[in-house]
Amino acid sequence: MHDIEDIIKAGNFTGGAITRGVDDKDRCILPREYRDEAEKWGKELNLFPIEKRDPDSEMRDYYLKLHTPESYKMLMQTLFPKGIKTQMAKDRHRDVMEMRQVVTFDTAWRFSIREDLLEVLGKPEKVVLIGVGDGVELWSPEVYERLQLKKAETRKSSVKAISFDVFDEDDLM
Repeated sequence: MHDIEDIIKAGNFTGGAITRGVDDKDRCILPREYRDEAEKWGKELNLFPIEKRDPDSEMRDYYLKLHTPESYKMLMQTLFPKGIKTQMAKDRHRDVMEMRQVVTFDTAWRFSIREDLLEVLGKPEKVVLIGVGDGVELWSPEVYERLQLKKAETRKSSVKAISFDVFDEDDLM
């Protein structure tokens, strides 16, 4: 497991959800809020598809994540804690590397998203970008909205009333 210092070193992308269009060349523009941080990493990030499983159902959602080189290194250490020694680990590593897309930005901060990775999101015309510390997540707007509604419902159902008894000073002595 990585400590908080490792995670902080891996990137500092922060910001709310920002929706951007995907053009006819499968490109998206990195929001201004994330450009300074991307520039620190040499304007080259690693894009991976990530699966998010809902613990309450069989539903699986997918998003893409732009990793900094440092967070990519941490991801590889997490996926392969014992290194890549066995044939099974080598096969899995090859699969992971085939999914990876190295992303570079042009002067307008556009980046291309490989077609198979866009298909993971359902080939949306827009994506929601969210800064999450060590990278930027890309979600289809429909999935993002559904998950936000579910979070809001969960928060509402988990809020409990707190009862405060009022004490007279004499009661406390």
